Amino acid sequence: MKKTTAILLLVIQIMLLFFFENLYSFMEILQKKEISISKENIILTAKYSVIKNGDDVEAIKKDGKFEYVAVKKYFRSDPFEEIIDDKRFLVFDIKSVSGSVFGFRGKLDTPFSITIRKLTNLISAFIVLIGIFLVFTGIYLIVIFKRRDKTKELPGMPLLQDYLSKLKDSETTLQGIIDKQQVNVQKSEEISKNIVNRMSAAIIFAGERGRIELFNPYAEKIFAKSSVFAINNTLDQVFKDFPKIGKFLEKNLGSPVSASIKSDNFFFLVEILQVNPVGDLIIIRDITEERKKEELINSRKNFTMLGEMTIFLTHEIRNSLGVIYGYTKTLKSDSDKTEKINSEIVFLTKMMENFLNFSKPLNATSMENVDTSLIISSICKEIGIMIEIKNGTKGVIKSDPNLLRSVFSNLILNAKEAGATLIKIKYIEDSEKKISIEFKDDGKGIGKNNMEKVWYPFFTSKLKGTGMGLAIVKKIVNFLDGEIKIVDSDENGTEFKLTFYSST
Repeated sequence: MKKTTAILLLVIQIMLLFFFENLYSFMEILQKKEISISKENIILTAKYSVIKNGDDVEAIKKDGKFEYVAVKKYFRSDPFEEIIDDKRFLVFDIKSVSGSVFGFRGKLDTPFSITIRKLTNLISAFIVLIGIFLVFTGIYLIVIFKRRDKTKELPGMPLLQDYLSKLKDSETTLQGIIDKQQVNVQKSEEISKNIVNRMSAAIIFAGERGRIELFNPYAEKIFAKSSVFAINNTLDQVFKDFPKIGKFLEKNLGSPVSASIKSDNFFFLVEILQVNPVGDLIIIRDITEERKKEELINSRKNFTMLGEMTIFLTHEIRNSLGVIYGYTKTLKSDSDKTEKINSEIVFLTKMMENFLNFSKPLNATSMENVDTSLIISSICKEIGIMIEIKNGTKGVIKSDPNLLRSVFSNLILNAKEAGATLIKIKYIEDSEKKISIEFKDDGKGIGKNNMEKVWYPFFTSKLKGTGMGLAIVKKIVNFLDGEIKIVDSDENGTEFKLTFYSST
């Protein structure tokens, strides 16, 4: 080999060594980024699966396609990597809303990371091989110079151009591979973004300095703040209108914890997950409707318990009144007083009968799709009162038609007795298939001091009223998975709002 050729080869080897060293560093950075994205995707997918499926382990396994899912006794806050048969896995724990702990093991390796690792190993082998050739070429040049060979040779420019051309082709091929892998990375990021944006929970990521870096559309909806305002802002500024949530986050940020928080008329389930070492993932769910349903269930239980207690009491009082009534019939003196006693006994007996009927458990004879507008129109026609219906949606719910008729008959009859001549009905349906009925009359209204008392049995402001009408209405509505409340009442009339959670 000529001296000039050896020098040229040495220069090419140095250039290749420099190129592959930089390429190796780039591949290392790319691989770390892919692993980090894979970790976030695995944890987010697992969390979403737990929120979606609750404590159903089998459903979580099918949903997330994890290598391993199991219920554990203890919670481990820090995830770690594990290598099994040359495959990399992420092992971590997640707590469910009920407090159950699930252990997960998911594949960290993606097709992209495997390709990068193979390329990195190949590049490392090239670096070692070039280094060996570089050493031998250097030794060869040292030997040539020691021989003081003075034969001059012209540089082999065609040979240099050939090597540079091949080097350029290799660089172009490698750049194509890198571009393709970057497209795969962008696709993975897009998938993660779509998952976060479509979750029915507020997903917020706070960086190391406590500033928000992620604020998904559901968070914008429930907290009435745009992502433009939230991102790069502090938690206390974003949750200024929800001070209880803000204080909870400020106190517990950096610790894996969850809690149920009441803010005004809303209930939120707030959970903080650590994503070491980059920050904290905050998941907030609006559980207001769930709490309302729980209250309805508790209300049913209270009615059942009330019935069990009062049936015995009512029977005993009614029996005693019957005995007293029998004795008064045998009295001959002072018939006027005896008649008054008998009148009171009859009244009390009637009250006991009403209360006994109120205490009995309800029974839905049939559950079917019922058009409430037809029922209300029919009752108004029978009683002789005008009706005006504004349909925001169809007033059809799945319920018992007989029980619904009893509810609306009581409300319309009360309105008629209060001097009403017109009933206005408006239907509202939200995104959760929950139907609300706004029921407004133009009667004389209910006194402000009596707006809560009207739901109690035996409370009445009428001279001959039994005080059971609205108590029965509330009991039936609760039994039909609904709630009723007085929105407003004054001299211009009373407005009720009935909400039914079981729609068609």
